Amino acid sequence: ISHNHPDHLHPQTLSKIRKDMPIVTASFDSGSTKSMLTDLKFKFVNALKFDEKWIMKENEFAFSVLKSGDFRDDSGLLIEIGNKTVLLTVDSNFLDFWRFPEKVDLLASSFAGGASGFPLCFETVKPERKHHVVARNRKSALTTNKMVLQKIKPKAFLPYAGFFKERAKRDSYILENNKKNTVNDYVDLCQNLDVKLIDVNKTPLISITQSEILTQTYASPLMDEETPEIQIAKYELENELSEKELVQYFENCNFCADLDLLLLPVNDNFQNPTRSCFIKFQNDGSTKISFEKEFERRPDVNFLQIKARAYELTRIVQRGLPWEDLSIGFQCRIYREPDIYNVKFWYHFTNVYINDSVRRRTKDCNGCEVIAQQL
Repeated sequence: ISHNHPDHLHPQTLSKIRKDMPIVTASFDSGSTKSMLTDLKFKFVNALKFDEKWIMKENEFAFSVLKSGDFRDDSGLLIEIGNKTVLLTVDSNFLDFWRFPEKVDLLASSFAGGASGFPLCFETVKPERKHHVVARNRKSALTTNKMVLQKIKPKAFLPYAGFFKERAKRDSYILENNKKNTVNDYVDLCQNLDVKLIDVNKTPLISITQSEILTQTYASPLMDEETPEIQIAKYELENELSEKELVQYFENCNFCADLDLLLLPVNDNFQNPTRSCFIKFQNDGSTKISFEKEFERRPDVNFLQIKARAYELTRIVQRGLPWEDLSIGFQCRIYREPDIYNVKFWYHFTNVYINDSVRRRTKDCNGCEVIAQQL
């Protein structure tokens, strides 16, 4: 498990796996992936440090976890089988600072773009500029993969992490505008570099032995899945988020930075806020919370407004889920002044203040039955 974003660490998918299955993840300082996997009741979660290498000499097998070359909790995986080397970069930027092995037989990488809520979920980006940014992001993903392919010259390239569909009717705007790269966009590139291109739509099974890499080409159906509308209806039946829960959640978050946050739970169309919650975060870790419609922003402090679908926000707060689930799932609309990425906020509420960290700090809430059931 490379990182804790819901398109990589997905509870519903992982529920299909037996709980004694050994899980390998990265030993991030925040413990963001290990805490979520432990919370899902997996018994053997192995968090590898980035300078460790696991070796099974009798099977001529080894692997190591590599760090994303930026501030994010993300990672890739290097696998060695006999004299074959497989590198999975996943979603990592500048993986291990591009210190690649001398020989890579199979490179697997994200390729499509479009997984982030930026720019389509950001109200600070003008509509005409959003199309430009989407096109730029697609080109960036293609260019980055081109540079990596040119640098390491693998025998085969496996584009993956990019086949999701915005299938919910409520996300028709995202589906229409969130253009992504396809496997076919890499055909000419791989032909020019003499790299075999593997299309996972046609090749669901790749066998790696000590001597060769084999592929089987046949159509393979995806896992049976409920329609988005059925899943959404289940979420809507969950308990509403009370003011008491919000107060307790933010008072115990220990987020140490000056930031003004206006939180607006809204309907599926991001309209009709059910309430407004204004939070003043401060450098000493204290917070001031107000539910009044009138609020006073601090002139010298960054301002962040998040409109989030009400029951999606409820799940985030009550279950201690990462806040970036809102952005990656296109469940929010964001306005910010200045128009910059508030790194500390997103990192803290996505990697630090999640799962047990949330429940431990709210365990004195005897009056909230929803939280009590999650303990």
